[in-house]
Amino acid sequence: MERVLSYGDVLLRRRDVELLHPPNFINDHIIDFFFSYLSSSGSSDVLLVSPSTSFWITNCADARDLAPALAALNLRDRQMLLLPINDSADVEYRSSHGNLERGSHWSLLVFHRPSNSCLHFDSLDGANDRYARSLHARVSELVGSKPRFVSAATPQQENGHDCGAYVMAIAAAVKKGFESDVEEIVKREVSSESVRRLRASTLDLIDSLCREEAIKT
Repeated sequence: MERVLSYGDVLLRRRDVELLHPPNFINDHIIDFFFSYLSSSGSSDVLLVSPSTSFWITNCADARDLAPALAALNLRDRQMLLLPINDSADVEYRSSHGNLERGSHWSLLVFHRPSNSCLHFDSLDGANDRYARSLHARVSELVGSKPRFVSAATPQQENGHDCGAYVMAIAAAVKKGFESDVEEIVKREVSSESVRRLRASTLDLIDSLCREEAIKT
């Protein structure tokens, strides 16, 4: 399938990029790319975790394997972690196919050290609650502070396909300041209109990066 862009460790193909056009469901490759781009600037106190790593943290068969494997991420030193959640629990499919296409919904768990909380932002009325609580239990062991779980107030999607775009929009909003009230930031900055604009601006971003890549080669 046609390659479009290599960005960091993320490879985007034409099929991935086309998902940014509504009414398509955004996949893990697009979220991974967007998180990588957000991570390219700003404070190292904030860590945006890739969808595949977040999925592995939740579904790792032996929790004792997590801390050694993730030691390089310095999780206990971070002020904020952003972890995308997918409702796929098919570990075998994920391992063999390299994506989360069997899932049908995305949400975002935000570990916020200043308030010692894990805030679950879900644009579909808590549909991913049980997956978020499973991830919270694992994250609690990794960050060294036993954060409380919060079902955060979240702007709700108006259709069946924008959950991934909401995850991206919420991540972009809360990354701006870990010392702030993240729920208030999300309430103020995320809406169906901002999500619509984000899809379009991400397409423009990919196009711009593609041109830069072409010039370098």
